[in-house]
Amino acid sequence: MPGHPVRAPGRVGRSRAGRASRRSARDPPAPPAPSDSGIVEVSAPDIRTLYLAAEFCPEPAPGHGYQLWLGSNGEWTPVGEMFWPENGVLLREVPDVDVSQFDEVWITQEAVGSTPTEPNTDGPSWFGSLT
Repeated sequence: MPGHPVRAPGRVGRSRAGRASRRSARDPPAPPAPSDSGIVEVSAPDIRTLYLAAEFCPEPAPGHGYQLWLGSNGEWTPVGEMFWPENGVLLREVPDVDVSQFDEVWITQEAVGSTPTEPNTDGPSWFGSLT
């Protein structure tokens, strides 16, 4: 399948997380998150489907799930529903996404039952570029 991976320093799994008290949700995350998960995104310019794949993805905290966000110019849009890895493995197809409208991807841990409007900067997260 033609496509390209997310470009980020190291793997997307070597992402950064931040604290709400120090950063706004518009800022990219800062300190390291779980390093062995290796979450990647693959897409192709003519296909409007995004794929997330990870091995060794940690389970979110109890009462939480992971949320995918796509961003451009500091504005973040939640995409799809919350998700969870199965036995440390994550393979998720996100259809009907125009990746040409976004330049960044952020996966955050969110409280189950909530409808987040901004990425949660507490807890683990993964951040990368869609270039």
